Amino acid sequence: MKDNGFNISIRTDWSNTGFTFGGNSDNCGTWMDKMGSASHNKGVPATPRDGAPIELVALQYSVLTFLDTLHTSGKFKTGGVSEGSFKEWAAKISSNFDKCFYVPERGATLASMTDQMVDYRHVQKYGIYKDVYGSTDPKAPY
Repeated sequence: MKDNGFNISIRTDWSNTGFTFGGNSDNCGTWMDKMGSASHNKGVPATPRDGAPIELVALQYSVLTFLDTLHTSGKFKTGGVSEGSFKEWAAKISSNFDKCFYVPERGATLASMTDQMVDYRHVQKYGIYKDVYGSTDPKAPY
């Protein structure tokens, strides 16, 4: 791996999606990623997913709803973070999840596609969820 692979920046997009972003194009950010091992790609991620990987965003949503449940039942004192409650944060993620990750079926009506964050130049398969949102490589999610 290149030295830059160790320079990980993690941030949460509070103003738009609520997703937490991290990693970089020189690092395998999650368990689903693979570092190249052949002579032509040794040390280069075969599947870099810098940005907000779908399984981490889904896990983030699950944890936030669980924390809200614990807080509501009185089992967890803290109800959120300085940017808002766990419930509000989870709702923000939920309202942005499909539009950021889902690639509509081919031939979907324009009205159902207007909210989608899809770069159709790179789509090879329709009716799927992208691996990542906000990657530095525009082809990586597809």
